[in-house]
Amino acid sequence: MRRLTLLILCAVLSCSKEPTAARPVKVEAPDLAQAPAVQVDAAKAGYVYRYFPAGSRKAEVATRLDAIPEAARDLVVVVPDDVQVPPGVVYVADLRGATGPVTARPVLSAELDQTLESARGPAVAAAAAPTPSAPSKPAAGAEPIILYSASWCGVCKQARRYFENKGLPFVEKDIEQDEGARDEMLRHADEAQVPRGSISGVPVIWVKRRLLMGFDAAAIERLLRS
Repeated sequence: MRRLTLLILCAVLSCSKEPTAARPVKVEAPDLAQAPAVQVDAAKAGYVYRYFPAGSRKAEVATRLDAIPEAARDLVVVVPDDVQVPPGVVYVADLRGATGPVTARPVLSAELDQTLESARGPAVAAAAAPTPSAPSKPAAGAEPIILYSASWCGVCKQARRYFENKGLPFVEKDIEQDEGARDEMLRHADEAQVPRGSISGVPVIWVKRRLLMGFDAAAIERLLRS
């Protein structure tokens, strides 16, 4: 009986208690000292690089170091595929004159914005800056780009990041998980007059009624401009 009385009393007290004001949640900045090390090396495949042409804050994307213009190598954002990048952190590197491995420096996203403001000018100038190397986007109603992939494929992830960074609409189909994806890919091979026997792996990319084996950003951009 005494226990029941205490429970009732607690219930009454809790109901009549003034609501406690919600406390603001403090968001801690990422600890850059804990960010994993990232090294840039021309011999290392699988990385995506975002660089900023002179006078522009709009990023261009490359999948090879030698595709980055020398004039834009002072500030390159490295997107690794072999480490877990902490939220709010990006890796930047100065690749001017690099002849060997270079350590990319982890910085906060806000710091990158400030650096771009200083090195490339305000954002309003970037909006008006020309981007001659950007690929044309598919016209409205055009057949979508299809990325045939597999969950274990690292190059497929690289292709996916390229399309996402470029803002290119695409459909990804896992040939091991999506029912009918492999047969559809082979039908596209027939349509493009590509021998089925020449398809030995993924990624396979269908773009503008052409079938590309592997991932070649330059070839994709040429097709999108044609």
